[in-house]
Amino acid sequence: MPTDQQAIQGLWRVVSCISQGRPTITGTTHYQFDGNRVKEIDPSQVDGGDWATFELDPKDEPKRFTMMSELRFGKRVRRVDCWLYDLEGDTLRLCWPNVFGDYPDEISEKNHGVITLARDPGPPPQTKRPSGKKPIKDPLLGQAIWNDNFDWWETQVELKPGVAISLHVEPGDERDDASAVAIARDFLVWLRQNEQTARQFAAAKLLDTHNEGWNEGKLISAQTFAQRMTLESVGVDSEGKVELYYNDGDLFWGHSIVVSLAENREFKDAYTVG
Repeated sequence: MPTDQQAIQGLWRVVSCISQGRPTITGTTHYQFDGNRVKEIDPSQVDGGDWATFELDPKDEPKRFTMMSELRFGKRVRRVDCWLYDLEGDTLRLCWPNVFGDYPDEISEKNHGVITLARDPGPPPQTKRPSGKKPIKDPLLGQAIWNDNFDWWETQVELKPGVAISLHVEPGDERDDASAVAIARDFLVWLRQNEQTARQFAAAKLLDTHNEGWNEGKLISAQTFAQRMTLESVGVDSEGKVELYYNDGDLFWGHSIVVSLAENREFKDAYTVG
């Protein structure tokens, strides 16, 4: 009899995806296993997506499936998914927890989430191909690289000496690449002069929320709130609307703070995500 590590190899097609009793929409159509690597194949992503590594622990009851990957959100972040698995013949079930970071206590579509897969003889589905766009060199933004998966230009820039942030801009369907990059360049000039004001705006919007439910008994001032925020990335859309993504400095226990601006650079809102 083959081991689970041997039996899981190859291509598997997603049959269903259920989370807490309800069908869940996913762009992933297949999982591909190759040695200790796994790829969740989404045909809308270039090459279907990125490879991750995985480990099986068939001796645990229920059996454990641990997947290690890297995500980019302003910077590279290591992610560890703690799942369960069940493998019988040509059927594979993967179960993710309702609380990230903990292994589920059971494989359950009602209490957790379960992806059911069937073995697929192949070939893998056709996926998005690279556009071949060459980098754009800008005197202020440096080298902007086209991200085919998100259809935007992205770069790393200095907000101030020694402080780097990521920046991306979406051309959309109505704007050419050069004018989109020019919008991002103009906004960076503005941001370097006004980023402190953005943090003060977020403090004015969110301070009461922090002090009433997230402060663990210790009230802080708006000044302290703003000082604990750290800008990590900026997104500019084709109309010039902007979202600033901040590390929250544990103000909201690791949830990111987002400050949104209209195309005229008027502050619109501040809220938490993640």
